Amino acid sequence: RLSFATSEHSFFPALSPEGHADFYARHFPKFDRKRFDVLMDFFELPLRGDRILLEQLFINLLLNALESMDNKGKLVIVGERRERDGKPVLHIEVQDSGHGIAPENLNRIFDPFFTTRGSGGFGLGLFISRRIVEAHKGTLRAESEAGRGASMITEFPLEA
Repeated sequence: RLSFATSEHSFFPALSPEGHADFYARHFPKFDRKRFDVLMDFFELPLRGDRILLEQLFINLLLNALESMDNKGKLVIVGERRERDGKPVLHIEVQDSGHGIAPENLNRIFDPFFTTRGSGGFGLGLFISRRIVEAHKGTLRAESEAGRGASMITEFPLEA
């Protein structure tokens, strides 16, 4: 069983218009923005939680998206306030134009050690990502059509 200690922060810096450039430079030094269309649709979002764990979550989601596009494609990151079951949530979606996820794998991608990359991955990134989201009382799910890209969708509860 994984458990995480959390420290409160008013928001996660990589989710601000100013913070994302530094985030990419530090974590994706080989990322060539000329080969990707990156669309970011959000303003400063009030995501509270452990900054290190949340950073790892978005590193995992972005790395999967970038790798699925074979160094060329469209990456869209959308963040907005929504309501789920009458309660406010922070909805953050990472969409890519990559290969997508085969229907038979869609329910397995969050299982530990499941990978479609052969020897290129350990199959822990999405498993750990889901645990980080759950530790912050949120949800993580995937939507995809094979050959048409994928979306990783997180929702975190917001204080009323």
